Amino acid sequence: GGVASLTSVADVEGETDVVQIYKTCVEGRETSNATDDGTSAALAVGVSIVQNDAEAIVGGGATIYAGRDVVARAEIEHPLLLSEALDALREGVSDISGDPGDLDPFLALQASDSPLINSLVTSRASGLNTGSNTISGSVAVNILDSAAEAAIRGGASVTSGADVEVSALNDMQFFGLAGDLNLRSKESGGQNDGAPTGQSSGKSLGAAVMVNVLELETFALIGDGASVTTGADDALTVKAVEDIVHIGLAAAG
Repeated sequence: GGVASLTSVADVEGETDVVQIYKTCVEGRETSNATDDGTSAALAVGVSIVQNDAEAIVGGGATIYAGRDVVARAEIEHPLLLSEALDALREGVSDISGDPGDLDPFLALQASDSPLINSLVTSRASGLNTGSNTISGSVAVNILDSAAEAAIRGGASVTSGADVEVSALNDMQFFGLAGDLNLRSKESGGQNDGAPTGQSSGKSLGAAVMVNVLELETFALIGDGASVTTGADDALTVKAVEDIVHIGLAAAG
């Protein structure tokens, strides 16, 4: 195709701004019947794959004349979901029926639709008989792929009456939680395999695994052979920034 040429008495801005908000919730639950001394098992597996690309590029051979600023900016943001997190933690009990003493805090977060958690994977195995065995497991896999590039390619000519900015940003904030809970009733109505009332003769096994993979590429560049001219007292800014807050928790009980 032809070579682009752009003239402006004001600013020239090329900007790509991607804001990705996502949430994954997975629950596995199993409850044995009241007379079963066997085993109850629950498994929950959650996989999240998020991919974003943002580009702001002045192509090779392009010509830009601007009376004021010239900006090429590419930004990708994954904001942490905080708006009602504390309320969700405080009020989660009211969203779950049953004995508050048997409350699973992971399920409380899920039931209250906590906006804090990007990835929430929970499992719950419970036996109504004190002789029941319980097994539960949670596996969370989160793959976050984010590429931001801002560039003035080789062979381009940029003339500005003020500032020239080439900037790329990857702003990644993530909170993931994998957890499990094993419960057995403390009410057996009598003896159970030699265990006194209120005690459990069964066994519990719980495991939680979280795997987080971050693949970030952030580039801000001016290519070989490019010509860039700013105003007499103004600045040329070329910057690439990665700002990462990444929290992953796995708990078993």
